[in-house]
Amino acid sequence: MIELEPNLGWINTGRDLALGGELQGQVVLLFFWDAGRIGCGAALGEAMSLAARFAHEPVVLVGVHDTRFTGLANLTITRRIIEHAGITFPVVVDDAYAIWRKYTVRSSPTTIVIDPAGEIAARASGEGNRELLERTIVRVIDEHRSRGTLATGRLAATDLEPSRSVSGLFGPEKVLAQTPSVGRPGYLFIADTAEHRVIVAHWPDAGGSATIRAVFGDGVPGCVDGVAGEARFTHPRGMAFDPERGLLYVADTGSHAIRLIDVAAGTVRTIIGQTQRGHDAGGGASGTNQALNAPWDVALDARAGRLFIAMPGVHQIWSAELDTMVTRAIVGSGEEDVVDGVGIKAAFAQPKALALSTDRKTLYCVDSEGSAVRAIELASRTVRTVAGGQRRGGVSPLDSFGLVDGDQALFARPAGLSVRDAGDGGDLLVADAGNGCVRQVDRASGQTATVEPNAKLGVPADVCFARALASRTEQPCVFIADTHRYRIIRLDVEGPGWTEIGLAGLVDDWPDAERAVFNVPMHEPMKMLVPGVCGLGPGEGACFRVSSWSDEHEERVVCQRTLTGSKAGREQEFLVPEDCVDAERTLLVQVSSEGGARRSWLIRFGSDGGEPRLRA
Repeated sequence: MIELEPNLGWINTGRDLALGGELQGQVVLLFFWDAGRIGCGAALGEAMSLAARFAHEPVVLVGVHDTRFTGLANLTITRRIIEHAGITFPVVVDDAYAIWRKYTVRSSPTTIVIDPAGEIAARASGEGNRELLERTIVRVIDEHRSRGTLATGRLAATDLEPSRSVSGLFGPEKVLAQTPSVGRPGYLFIADTAEHRVIVAHWPDAGGSATIRAVFGDGVPGCVDGVAGEARFTHPRGMAFDPERGLLYVADTGSHAIRLIDVAAGTVRTIIGQTQRGHDAGGGASGTNQALNAPWDVALDARAGRLFIAMPGVHQIWSAELDTMVTRAIVGSGEEDVVDGVGIKAAFAQPKALALSTDRKTLYCVDSEGSAVRAIELASRTVRTVAGGQRRGGVSPLDSFGLVDGDQALFARPAGLSVRDAGDGGDLLVADAGNGCVRQVDRASGQTATVEPNAKLGVPADVCFARALASRTEQPCVFIADTHRYRIIRLDVEGPGWTEIGLAGLVDDWPDAERAVFNVPMHEPMKMLVPGVCGLGPGEGACFRVSSWSDEHEERVVCQRTLTGSKAGREQEFLVPEDCVDAERTLLVQVSSEGGARRSWLIRFGSDGGEPRLRA
């Protein structure tokens, strides 16, 4: 019997499980995988269908999750990854591959059947093994029932309360900024992936507050066209905006489709894809006649009428001609690797982000599993590796990752990419998700440096450079989708300052809010003290949010900040602007830890004077 330890903890159980304990007498289906690998999806579906097939037998599906990347080796972050994936079965978080090594697991995914005595009955790697595993489970059940060693019932499920986000976001994986210009509004587009929706917000003010223009998707997965409130997406991600036409292109990953949002009309329609996973590695069909495989990001060349599509499901980059919607592969053999070359002689490893150079001649992408930054010269379809993707000492680029700067840079599952304007350095910005940081890469030399913002990032899944315009006062800035901290951050390019974006209109309730009255002078700025959160785990954060309400409508986010460690445990000071200190308005103060603890206060104002301090 090989116990499931050492580990970083258990998810979806509320307690630790052991083969020699509660799992004894059960048939245990151990599923070794990494939720970040797109190739694990089909095998995960098979494992879940097997668990459903034996729902009335003592058969338990237990996930063993890989934590090979430093930035993801955190129980709180892994819990959110698991929750966003919709996984409800028990999961043990492996500690530096310890359990994988004990079970001699060498590839992801791998499924192992453990009999009621704790011994290995069968193992299978990859996908397409459902029938083999089903036959094994039936045999094991029959054998141990006849011996009297099979448990009489299935392990009792644990109902856990889903985490809530005081920011209103729930797993934003992509962000796109359209800087305002004379006669044209600015927008912030957010793919709130885990909530199956796309948010269109107005340009945030200096304090980071932004109001919602529209939300496309109702939180239920699906592929439904129509107006904003009726349309549905399934894990939407990358976006590209055509400001001249007001059209937003969206890579709807889970729907295997490209969707088009008309921002002014408030409508959604499907323009490419059959809404089912395809395995075509060439393409050539038009629009909804062409099947796609998990499109992850898009880049638009509006002048040429071309839309580029990152397709990690087949390890290729595709292109669509927008006048005919003919869509086909332009580079990538379909093999998962990091190989330079021309056209289909090149190879990619799950390309998940795209960025077009300002001269429209070069398309950049990040190979997530290859931990590399790649460049495609569009005229010749020549692919070269800019940084990362090291192949040294016989080690595959798929196993060559880390946090190393310089001309021999290493990355760890990068997920987002943006091109800075030539006048602002001309570098690439990379969201290095597995390392929990942002990197800056010289496009010519590959020289790489780590950007050091004061904000403590969790898992940065995307980065977007927003250029400054001479006709306005905005300075160049960078927006970051910090996915598992449920937030969007704005970084100042000229300095270390950062602001957390507060989206007014996403929060619609305040469960169990405590009531308070502040008797202070009306229409004067007010400093307010909010108690901190104690007892946070390693790397765990807490979000503090103050918003102003009028007529049961959230009209403005006064401040939102997420802090980690001892900083989150201290009393926080917020400055409430004078226009929010009004007898007609209400303040909603919310504090939420990443571990799930939550507290809120609903505050009204009087005019007799007093101390604006909330008590812990």
